[in-house]
Amino acid sequence: MKKTVILFIKLFLLCSSFLIANYNHNSDIINSNQFDYYDSLYHQSLSYIEDDQVEQSIILLTEIILKQRTYQKQDDILIMNARYELGQIYLSRSLNYDKAIIQFEHIFNNVYASYESEKIINQYFRTTLTVDVKNDETPVTIADKNTELKIRELIQARYPDHGILGEEFEGTNIDSEYLWVIDPIDGTLSFIAGHKDFGTLIALLHNNKPILGIINCPMHKERWVGVSGEQTTMNQKKVQTSSIQTLDKSYVCTSGLYFDNDHLRKGFNKIIEQTKYHRFGGDCYMYGMIASGLIEIVIEDTLKAHDYMALIPIIEGAGGKVTDKYGKIVTIHSEGSIVASANDQLHKELIDIINN
Repeated sequence: MKKTVILFIKLFLLCSSFLIANYNHNSDIINSNQFDYYDSLYHQSLSYIEDDQVEQSIILLTEIILKQRTYQKQDDILIMNARYELGQIYLSRSLNYDKAIIQFEHIFNNVYASYESEKIINQYFRTTLTVDVKNDETPVTIADKNTELKIRELIQARYPDHGILGEEFEGTNIDSEYLWVIDPIDGTLSFIAGHKDFGTLIALLHNNKPILGIINCPMHKERWVGVSGEQTTMNQKKVQTSSIQTLDKSYVCTSGLYFDNDHLRKGFNKIIEQTKYHRFGGDCYMYGMIASGLIEIVIEDTLKAHDYMALIPIIEGAGGKVTDKYGKIVTIHSEGSIVASANDQLHKELIDIINN
């Protein structure tokens, strides 16, 4: 693990001039008082590091990272710098290597993977594309393939020992301690049709447990990030699932009536009869809506690991729950059903209806 993190640090230092240039270039357009306050905290934390006052530095850096503000590029860069310093502390002081890598993965996901994949998606959105059909009869375009290739390239350059499991290409080193699970365009049909609810899904698993997930919806300019042990954010603001705990007040969604299993289909029909609202369509955007507290339930079937692994830390970090139709923990080897809900009580009722 040390080798992996150190490799990332070296590459990050090569890119630091880019971050600092953006950080300085945009300083005159950010509202002064709030930014100046957190900027001063950042520089104070650096002084604490120099004076070997580690605990004080951790407190200040954590405050910067967790603060809620309007999403702005420079603020984003300030947070990335704070995460970098915090990761360095955890690494250099041998305090917690898992915490260190999580801070660095935040930087990677937010600055590199999301931004770079967006460029490719924007290039092809609402253009005339050749649509091929894969062996599983799902559509694929050059946008799907090129986006995944770019994300794979970024991961392999920084973490050559990590595994990658993606939708469009064969998996590599999938038994590795760290495994990235990628869906370059979740909702290819929406993308082809010019609808905006598609997104890129990126998950990082440690020993098969998802510790980080991202839903990036470029057309909506919305990005959800979930990290094990932290509250989920959308565009840097903390989000929370709905407090509704009964079906009669709930909003349920599914991407379509793709239920291979008869009892799941029957269970879903019972559920929509009891819920207040239901809607078909939405792809990964539906799960972001659960995390943000706008809907309560999503039920789907015939999914693969790349479709759902990133969603787990996002929804759970916002207070929700994700299992298969039996209520079991979801892994990369699960059978493909997903039940996601706003809270434990609502989830229990859903599982009971589906299985009885």
